[in-house]
Amino acid sequence: MKSVTPSSNVAGGDAGAAEKDERVVAYLHMHVMALMVATLIERQLRRAMKRRAITALPLYPENRPCPYPTIFDIVRVFRGVERYEVLEGDKVTCSRHS
Repeated sequence: MKSVTPSSNVAGGDAGAAEKDERVVAYLHMHVMALMVATLIERQLRRAMKRRAITALPLYPENRPCPYPTIFDIVRVFRGVERYEVLEGDKVTCSRHS
């Protein structure tokens, strides 16, 4: 019977499998975090709509009303927006806004 060594979390010394498992767990963790951020964005937008008595936003094609915007609707609206600035010290040397 092979023992677990400090250099490996897997019995038999297969460190490659342990690293693969850790990567899968890390990927799943990042995916869950991304879903949480998306949910928070949707929640904030819907709460703001409710506070301002906005029943729908024209996010669908042909500006049709969208009463419950999802993160996909929001991202689609902003997909063509770009912005960057190049700084040298405290001075902006180049910028682009679209």
